[in-house]
Amino acid sequence: MKIYFYCHPQGDNRYPAFQHQLINLAFGLKELGIEYYSNKTYWKIGEDEFLFNKSDIKVDDCDVLVSSHGEFEYNWKLPAEFFTEKRKYLTVYIDTADGLFTRSYSKEFENIDLILKQKTKGMWYPKNCKYSWAFGLSPYMKLEQDKMYDFQEREKDILANYRHVHTFRKQGEKIIASLNKLQINKKSEPLDYTEKRNEIQNESDFYKLGHLQSGGRFHPDYLQRLRQSYSCSCFGGNLLPSSFFVQNQKIFKIGNYFYDNTNQGRIVNLFRKLNLQIKHRYGVFQWDSWRLWETFSAKTVVINVDFNKYGIELPVMPENFKHYIGIDLLNPKESIIKINSLSYQELEQIANEGAKWADENYSPKAVALRFIEILKLEI
Repeated sequence: MKIYFYCHPQGDNRYPAFQHQLINLAFGLKELGIEYYSNKTYWKIGEDEFLFNKSDIKVDDCDVLVSSHGEFEYNWKLPAEFFTEKRKYLTVYIDTADGLFTRSYSKEFENIDLILKQKTKGMWYPKNCKYSWAFGLSPYMKLEQDKMYDFQEREKDILANYRHVHTFRKQGEKIIASLNKLQINKKSEPLDYTEKRNEIQNESDFYKLGHLQSGGRFHPDYLQRLRQSYSCSCFGGNLLPSSFFVQNQKIFKIGNYFYDNTNQGRIVNLFRKLNLQIKHRYGVFQWDSWRLWETFSAKTVVINVDFNKYGIELPVMPENFKHYIGIDLLNPKESIIKINSLSYQELEQIANEGAKWADENYSPKAVALRFIEILKLEI
């Protein structure tokens, strides 16, 4: 199977063109020994080594053409190869963009063979979006000297150091304040969007290159802090509007105007200013986050909404109070009582089981294997 990636070149300043889904998938394919090709030389991983290398192979000689939403943040035209008549290759678009209605809902995307996207039960999706997807683990979520502190050595705290405000994060913060075993830790680092082009060119360290090229993500101090904490508040996303709203294609533009964070949704922002909430429904969109997978990777307890109750769809689901701690934000009392009753040894077990579950199902290798299996179903 020949896989061809359509990448955007490394960006600059505030727009690093960080195509994390393509990067994670390529790392997995590389680990499996599966050869892949690219239209660009992109993503430096060593002194003179890149993850993607420009190839002279013709797209028509490949079986699959892949791109992601990162491409269209900088170039709003789909590659012409995606629409070639009588093409024999499969076209795949990986959509982990923020917002209720993302670009993959556009009419032009009806011609894409396969859309992989984070999904929520009760939400309407295009017919070519049959499989759920997620950020997953990244090699850069580790440290060069990646010491995993024993729980006895860690701070008995819960990190709640968000850079961006989401509906559920505000609600979750009120709840975690009721936990009697864990103190809230809000210390954080600013997201550095500085390009530092010369540093990228002159750098050869794998982890530093990840930090620089991603626009300041994978901050080593933050990753270290995660490894020294008992737990992390990983709430993310916003309440899903009514089922009529999210299943009616004709009002997409209204949906984007009022609800979509990427368009500064008017209702959401007004409610935030007034410290009010839209009527609570058991549904969440834009639920995925770096924080979630970084916390799993650090063997730190993930505290989030109850995935099943809020309709989150993952290819392989975690089990509440085994792999993570999931809370019903509308009726949190039962969860708070249960969390407060857990011993430190039980919290440690949840952290370890969560890390094991994430590595088995969402490491780059596991994701690449899932991707290949999906392709076999579609080809």
